[in-house]
Amino acid sequence: MSNATAIAVLELTPVECAVPFQAFCVPNLAFPLSGEARPPIVDLVKRLLAAAQKLGLSTPALWLDTQKLHEEGGSKIYGSHARQWSPEMGFCFDPSEAAPRKLRFDDLLNMEYGTQPRLADRSCIFVSNLQQSLAAYEVMSGRGVANLLCFREADTLAAAQRYMQHTQQTLKRYMAEGEFQNFKYYFPLLSSRCVGKASTQQLSEWFAEAGLYLRESPETKELVIVGDRSLEHLFAIAGLQRTGYGEISPWALHLPQQTETGECNEP
Repeated sequence: MSNATAIAVLELTPVECAVPFQAFCVPNLAFPLSGEARPPIVDLVKRLLAAAQKLGLSTPALWLDTQKLHEEGGSKIYGSHARQWSPEMGFCFDPSEAAPRKLRFDDLLNMEYGTQPRLADRSCIFVSNLQQSLAAYEVMSGRGVANLLCFREADTLAAAQRYMQHTQQTLKRYMAEGEFQNFKYYFPLLSSRCVGKASTQQLSEWFAEAGLYLRESPETKELVIVGDRSLEHLFAIAGLQRTGYGEISPWALHLPQQTETGECNEP
C-alpha cells in the first residue's frame, strides 16, 4: 500500500460581529481533538500567527483555560512543562453569561434531571515565558484549552502585562458581588455566540490593545478567530482562499495530507 496525498479542507465561517471587529469560526470541532483532526487546526493557527506578525502585530501570548485540562492526560503533560513555561494564574469566564459566582446548594436543588451543574470557578494559566508561547501552544493544542492574543505592540510581554492589568479594572466588575475578587487577571472566553451578542463598546473593552484573538472553544465546539478590524488581508497572507461572494464571505484552507492509500483525493 503506497502513500498518497489527500486534501484536508478547513472552512472558516463568518460570525455576526459588531464593526469594526470581524469574526470567523471553524465549526464542528469536538475537543479534545482526535489525532487526525489536530494537525490541520495547528497548521491554521500557526499560519494566522505568522501572518499577524507580517502585518505588524506582536508574537502570540498564550493563556490556558483549565476546564478541560484534565482530559486525556492534559494535566500531566502541563505539569511536565509548567516550570519551563512560568505560569501565572488568573480567572477566565464568558463575559456574555450571568455574573460568575460560586455554586450554591439551591443550584443543585433546582437543576433539571440529567444536567450538569454550571461551575463558574474556572482558573486560567498565562504562559509568562513568552519564548515558550508557541511551543506551549503546540504541546497543548487541540485540547480545548488554548487562547492566543496578538497585540498591536512589538513588546508582547509589556502588552500582555498591561492587558491583564486592564482586566483588573474592567472585567473584574463582571463578577457577582463579593465573588472571585482576588485574581491577578480576568480573561474573557469568547465564542461565536458571545461575539454575536456583543456591542462594539464591549468588544473594545474585552480586546483593549489586542489585534487578534484565537480560541479553542469547547462549549461551542469551534475555533474562534476575532480581529479588531477586517481579517481578509490576514487570511490572504496566511494562504487561505475566499470561497464565496459578498462583503463578508467564507474562507478555506486546503492542506495536503499523506494517507496510506493508492488514491489521491483532489480538492
